[in-house]
Amino acid sequence: MQRELSNQWFAGGGTVVQSVLSLVMLAGLLAFVLFSILFWVGLPVERMMLVSAGVAGTLTGLLFIGEALMPRWERAWWKPPPGGRATVRLGRLSSLGAGIAFTAGGMAFLGYGWLTEHIVPGILAAFAAALAVTLLGMGCDRRRAEAARTGVRARGWLMASRREDDDLPADEAQGRRDARAELQPSIQGRLTGRTTLERVEARHKYLVGTASDASAPTDWPGAAEEWAAFRSAFAEGDEIWEFNTTSLRRGLTSGEEGFARLRDGTVVDWFITAVVG
Repeated sequence: MQRELSNQWFAGGGTVVQSVLSLVMLAGLLAFVLFSILFWVGLPVERMMLVSAGVAGTLTGLLFIGEALMPRWERAWWKPPPGGRATVRLGRLSSLGAGIAFTAGGMAFLGYGWLTEHIVPGILAAFAAALAVTLLGMGCDRRRAEAARTGVRARGWLMASRREDDDLPADEAQGRRDARAELQPSIQGRLTGRTTLERVEARHKYLVGTASDASAPTDWPGAAEEWAAFRSAFAEGDEIWEFNTTSLRRGLTSGEEGFARLRDGTVVDWFITAVVG
């Protein structure tokens, strides 16, 4: 029983710890802003300003380290430079590097004076190691995110890609969920016009299994089955819209074309008929 309760705490209670640390970190950050203003106008609050900065930095570092070590903690996101295709969730390695950097910085502020005088080389070494680990981790994160996006933007029904999630490691499955979450607003913002299921099937005859259709893709034998499943998911009041997310980035055209199912104006499902780039 005790072991079971311990497992339940790590599964659910650990996120409570993350929330508490986040609130205390935010309080430290707000205190730092306040004491910085007071210091700027000439009040003798330098020590309190440094302590609040140290608390905010140290707790930020602990949050990142917790994200690296605790599987169920929500991890932060970062946006690649222009040209990157998707927002990327920090992986364990990059979270660990960021945690070491923030913790070292926070401890430097907390121990300003004696600490920084005696172990400056150690603090600098920690920053250098943290930078190397973070850059390595972020490179891995970006490659995983791109691979996950490739996996979920293949032609076919959205639910078809979800069927593979159960057979993947937890991090890869999470990457695919993130990629789908990234695609949904992209499709939502690139709807090109409302249509009907009948019009779609008249234009893309291979979706209803018309063997004589010359446009039928030979490398997509399951198109008709996936379309039938996609079609059967429609409920009363659902609408079907065309979408086209194709755009030009750094001289390369990439994106998706297909049809989205909308419920109350929100994209809830989609069927991709073409992938570019």
